[in-house]
Amino acid sequence: MNHRIFKLLRLLGAPLLAAAVIFGSCTAELDSNKFSPSGGNGKGEQEVLLKLHVPGTTKPGEKGGTRAINKNVEEEIDDLYVLAFKAEADEATDTYEYWVPAKKGVDNATWTAALKVRDYNQRFIVIANALGANPNLANVIQSLKPGTLKPAIKQQLTVTLNDTEKTSGFNAKAENDHSAFTMCGQTAPTTIVAGGNINLQVSLYRIMARIQLYFGDKNGAGVANFTPTTVRLYNFNDKAQVIPAELGGKVTKTTIPAGVALQKGEARYNVVGNKLEYSIYMFETAQPANAAPNGYEKRPCLVVGGKYNGGTADKYYRVDLGTPKAGTGNKELDYLDILRNYSYEITVTKVSGEGHDTEQGALESKSANMTAEVIPWDDTEIGNIDFDGEKFLGIGTMEYRVGKMGSDNLIQKVAASTGLKWRAALLNADGQGTPDWIRFVVNGADQTEATGTGAGADTPADLKFKVTGKNAKGDRVAIMRFTAGHLQVDARVIQDDNNPVFIDIPDEVIEFDAAVDAARSFDITFGPENTTLTWEVVDGNNPITFTAKSIDGGTDGNVGVQSGTTGRKQVAANFTAQAIVGDAMGKKTATLRLIAKNDNGDITAKSVRLSQIKRTLNLPKTVVVCDGKEQMIYVDANFDWSVKMNESNTIEGHLIEPFEQNQTGTGDAGSSSPTSVIKIKTKLSQQFDTTETPIELTFTDTKTGANIKKTIRFVKGFLYDGHMYHVLQGTQQSLTAVRGGDRSLANGTTAPAGYSLPVQNFAVQLAQHTKHTLWTADVNWRIEAWNNAKTRQVSYNGAAGYTLVVGTSANGSIRLLKYAIYAQDNGLANTAVDELSMSITNVGETYNWYPTLLFKGSPTEPDLSNVRYAGMGTNAYSEVDYVNYVVDNENHVYGNAAAFPSVNLLTNGNFQFSQYNHVIYCTGKSQQKARHILWSDSKRNFRFIMKGVGTDVAGRETHYTYFVKQVW
Repeated sequence: MNHRIFKLLRLLGAPLLAAAVIFGSCTAELDSNKFSPSGGNGKGEQEVLLKLHVPGTTKPGEKGGTRAINKNVEEEIDDLYVLAFKAEADEATDTYEYWVPAKKGVDNATWTAALKVRDYNQRFIVIANALGANPNLANVIQSLKPGTLKPAIKQQLTVTLNDTEKTSGFNAKAENDHSAFTMCGQTAPTTIVAGGNINLQVSLYRIMARIQLYFGDKNGAGVANFTPTTVRLYNFNDKAQVIPAELGGKVTKTTIPAGVALQKGEARYNVVGNKLEYSIYMFETAQPANAAPNGYEKRPCLVVGGKYNGGTADKYYRVDLGTPKAGTGNKELDYLDILRNYSYEITVTKVSGEGHDTEQGALESKSANMTAEVIPWDDTEIGNIDFDGEKFLGIGTMEYRVGKMGSDNLIQKVAASTGLKWRAALLNADGQGTPDWIRFVVNGADQTEATGTGAGADTPADLKFKVTGKNAKGDRVAIMRFTAGHLQVDARVIQDDNNPVFIDIPDEVIEFDAAVDAARSFDITFGPENTTLTWEVVDGNNPITFTAKSIDGGTDGNVGVQSGTTGRKQVAANFTAQAIVGDAMGKKTATLRLIAKNDNGDITAKSVRLSQIKRTLNLPKTVVVCDGKEQMIYVDANFDWSVKMNESNTIEGHLIEPFEQNQTGTGDAGSSSPTSVIKIKTKLSQQFDTTETPIELTFTDTKTGANIKKTIRFVKGFLYDGHMYHVLQGTQQSLTAVRGGDRSLANGTTAPAGYSLPVQNFAVQLAQHTKHTLWTADVNWRIEAWNNAKTRQVSYNGAAGYTLVVGTSANGSIRLLKYAIYAQDNGLANTAVDELSMSITNVGETYNWYPTLLFKGSPTEPDLSNVRYAGMGTNAYSEVDYVNYVVDNENHVYGNAAAFPSVNLLTNGNFQFSQYNHVIYCTGKSQQKARHILWSDSKRNFRFIMKGVGTDVAGRETHYTYFVKQVW
């Protein structure tokens, strides 16, 4: 199956359905509940109005196709429970306090609950349709223990498919025959105060995912050579966690509870009218790892049955959910996890061949002969979407309701396919003409139209608009119409006669640059008339130090500011934060709590997050080896960023492909996160060049526009023996320096860890390119000859791998000739030959001594860093040809045990040592297994001196060093 699958449409931070609404003061008292919540209905409580944003489904009035239920069923709320948590700076440490039931108000989206008055922030988790869940969630909620951390509470609240559903799939047979659509959501941190009417807004998540299937297009036009009949769902989980790990307005990953079991399922659905809508639902299900054996058989998928090309028997086709894997020509997929509250809109556009004879055959095979385009979109954040199977256009909010005072800071989210140009127009309620009371705000100017270009699902645009105040009675309605070619979505803006207490702020987060003492000023608008705005600054866990803070010139938040007779009072907030000193990376937080209350007791509250950040950004990799592949540069930053490559044209075409400017990443993701990475496509050059080209990157904080500049270096890679290497140019060095570990580079630095001298053949290739002679990784001494000596390979103290060298002339000398190798353009060559002569001389009793050396290694490849030496007397010398092992530190009948002295002949070519009676004798000679013992004679004056004299011509010889590291 060929897939053109669009990235997930996430309208980040989309406004809630009633984002601009503050409701009136009249609420009904709670009825008694059959449960007795620990919250109760008594002293110290405040009645709160809950305004729910239930996820949208599809365009109003859309009909046709097979549907078991409809959007109203998905949106219905039969019961509502509120769980209160004490809010901490780190949400994972929020602690559970109590629960209360809520009572339904005038509509499905309006509920009331009695919440406890507190002098600190709380977060409230709302759970809908708990009574009809399996098991009954209300019973579980009652058993929750106060003081439990929020992550543990989440794990305790799960639902499970019943036995029938484990086979046939989630029950959505009909409007009066379906399982509970359990939902949940969370409020922003809020302080419940006494003496007013408080409104909380909650956006809900369904715990289910939905799959919709269309043939031809979304209208069900059909595919010419195929008549669909059935769809079967395979591989779905039997269990779900009610509250997801993420509660921040979007779901990006699955939350799979413990004990979940994958169900193969027998879920079958009939297709009528080339559509299948509101029928297939499933819990969150993660894809198995690509490496899993027969993993594709366990992937969530559909098997579509139908008659192909006029045939009479059904043929079956597998449809998978995944995005095309880059560079595979749509032949391989990156599979999508099935996420809660997402609707997977699948449009089959082509059937190119006959399918399998059985459903099982299709399941066990990879997708083929059916072309499907898939658009997954998040129901929580998209109020409306239109798509044609290939391109999409979506908005965040379908309806705004604004009070008579209007608002200057309303936001509509717009997302569209990458490159798709869209246009927005303001129309009267009948779709004709332009209203004079609503305007888009584009670059600070009021406009009746706005345009934009889609940047994909992950980059929605914020379209700001404003509504002026009104004096005339009655509602007025405007249509916000978005079009892109034949795609169209509408949103309604209703301005009514309500005159609620409101607070209008331009940003929910005000940020201070921690590098300096930073002053920030921002406007706050509140009203209506006779409203008092009070405020306080609450410290975070790592609090900001403010040197100045005031609103409308006042520094006492308890006194506050009065609107008087002004319906929309605008005041300036001025805060100065003291710089963070000394921290390499620092973040501090505080919260500005705003409470507006009018003379009638109506009240509303908003919080502004105050954030102070000392921006830091580190690149774990600062050198890009151009090897013809895409390079990933991870970005470890504490802020969300976008990046531009300055003067990219200087390297594009010969070192890299054209660079994609304005790539983005997330902050606080660590040093190896795929959400914080720069991707650079490099070119492979056949020319050798170690020149590094520095390029400057400018990182911009996407929230504040502050910049940080970093430099990375680009260099050509070198291909050797099928592997890519990074080559660093060293310096001209002597053999002694190289053997001593000198790693100096031509640029004055030192070769980093992980880089080494090249092996011999690699060095020859580099010599051909550099026109230099090079040292190789093998700088060991070679032995050209041992003159005036016998050699025996022996063991030493029981360890094999040693060589014994004994002079052949009494009171004479041993002569060693040694050299090393280097690389040149036509192969390997030898250095000059160094000589080392070692002699032995009597200084005590006259005796025939033979100079003796013992070292690890063979006679031609010795380890000269630890050479043991002694004198061998006549009676032992005669047995040298038989010796197999040598020992020391062993007592002898003529003297005391002694250990071999040693010398480093690699660094000490000229030496003279005086030793007393350190001589070698032999035992076991009759067995031709002579055992040579080193000992100190205590009966005779055996005293001798050993001298060594050497040349250092090879040691001073110079060639170039290059250091290499394998890239792949």
